[in-house]
Amino acid sequence: RIALNDLLTNRTISALHRLQWLTQSPALTSAPPPPVGSLRNPADVQFLLSQAQYRLGMDSAFRISAEEVLAKGPPRYAPLIRAQLLLSAYRSGNFQRVAELARTMPADQTRGLASLVSGLADYELGNYPQAQARFAEAKRTGPPYAQYAEYMDVLATLRADTSRSTLAITRLETLAMSSSGNFADQVRLTAAQLAYERGDYAK
Repeated sequence: RIALNDLLTNRTISALHRLQWLTQSPALTSAPPPPVGSLRNPADVQFLLSQAQYRLGMDSAFRISAEEVLAKGPPRYAPLIRAQLLLSAYRSGNFQRVAELARTMPADQTRGLASLVSGLADYELGNYPQAQARFAEAKRTGPPYAQYAEYMDVLATLRADTSRSTLAITRLETLAMSSSGNFADQVRLTAAQLAYERGDYAK
């Protein structure tokens, strides 16, 4: 319970220390079965450990804990764990694993994330038509991934055909008008860079 409170109050290192100790404690595995719904069994502890590792960017350790949670933990943890494994694989440059995980993501609230991240992996690999298809899927799922998917779709379209910069600028201007904050600034900056490359200095 203290480790869970540490996680909730962003004392992640303290939580990690407690959870590592718990997972190695014989008392945890030898204890009688806990009441239904309580956070006292090894799978629940492993899930909390994976969350502490994920927050601290301990990708290798996180993947080991997360795979164990998927194999042995309650099904309620699976959607979050799969999404985090997907992001971890992309962050580490394991694009083949990204594709594998994206194929296993169910048609739920994580479907848009799977399409977006697998599209980013295809973009990094230079598979631009495939990336465009993935970004289109992400856009169809709506918020919160649709706007960034549109932005990346514009970039993938340009990578595939650099002659389409005029249309790309128009799409970026439209996207910027419907966006806000740092993302809108990034979209406008990209449009400005394209206009500069075309010699349209006024724009």
